[in-house]
Amino acid sequence: GAEGTKGLKELLKALPQHREKTQMFSLHLDMSFTINKNFTAAVENCTRAEQNIMCREESDGTTVRDFIGEISPVLIDTHVSLDDKLRCAMLCVIAKNGILKQELDSLLENANIPEPRRAAVSNLCHLGATVISDKRKTPKQPKRKKREPLYNLSRWTPIIKDLAEDLCDGTLPVSEFAAVRSPSEVEHTKRGGYKGVSKVDSDDDDDDDNVRSGRGMWAQGKNNKRGQRRLPAAPFKTSAEKPKLILFVMGAISYSEMRVAYEVSTACGWDVYIGSHSVLAPIKFLDAVEKLSVPPVEPERAVIRAGNEEGDLTFVSGTAMV
Repeated sequence: GAEGTKGLKELLKALPQHREKTQMFSLHLDMSFTINKNFTAAVENCTRAEQNIMCREESDGTTVRDFIGEISPVLIDTHVSLDDKLRCAMLCVIAKNGILKQELDSLLENANIPEPRRAAVSNLCHLGATVISDKRKTPKQPKRKKREPLYNLSRWTPIIKDLAEDLCDGTLPVSEFAAVRSPSEVEHTKRGGYKGVSKVDSDDDDDDDNVRSGRGMWAQGKNNKRGQRRLPAAPFKTSAEKPKLILFVMGAISYSEMRVAYEVSTACGWDVYIGSHSVLAPIKFLDAVEKLSVPPVEPERAVIRAGNEEGDLTFVSGTAMV
């Protein structure tokens, strides 16, 4: 806790022989103290509600069915920021696959969310989500891997981690993720290892098709029995020999999705690269979604006239158009 961190810091300062170590760890102690100070009960309740909705179960495994009831205490809490309330409302709408307009208006009204900022919820439709619906049918959820979380307030795992692990293991279904190339089968030993590479198609003599190079391995041949790819992932001695996995997320990427690259790379022995058009923190994401319904402003065209000397041009108003 915050008191324990503060006490440890004071203890280190009181010991002259630890002065050098105190200077080394001072920044980390200050960061820990600041984090603990800002992690209030309101933040904890908001985080728990978000995790319960996204995981669809509580930390003890109890299934969550009433999503509105899960976020209601958060929405009426005056200590919860407006951005956090908006995010909880958006998660609830997505989890329920749309709610009645009266329910949505009531939620946003109780949360005291101003009318202009409510666009963050209604604009979810531009991202493929159902916002308003009178149907009570719960959409079918994708099958997720069971994981043992390190922290109860950080149980949600981005789905891209499941896909990356399946790809490295060679169990990503071809029926859902079609391959653009299908080299010969590779004999697997275990996660992080393979042996025996069969000959490549003789019609293609390009060096880039060499399976031993570690490139183009994501689209290995199919396992006829299971309809899945079989991919190599070896604990190579050098980074240059490792298979490469490049993940690209359209639009924007979150910090938790970026962390996936490190986790999968460590677990599977691959070099994993992940990228997107931009990196969005929660507040920036809300701001971007709010602006989806705002029509783009057409820039004013420039007016060009002759300058004082022969051959000169002068921009007198507007913006130059390419």
